Amino acid sequence: MNFKLQLVACQSEGDEPTLEDVFTWSREDLSLANVGLTLAESKALLQRLQ
Repeated sequence: MNFKLQLVACQSEGDEPTLEDVFTWSREDLSLANVGLTLAESKALLQRLQ
């Protein structure tokens, strides 16, 4: 399964929102142990956000 984190900016009411893909990751197994981010993924996400 693929996951995508997006930033959505709404300029004003009624305007089309602007979407920006921030980070994507995938998981083969969706068990509780594998749902969160790995350390490497979380570091990449933090670097992207900064």
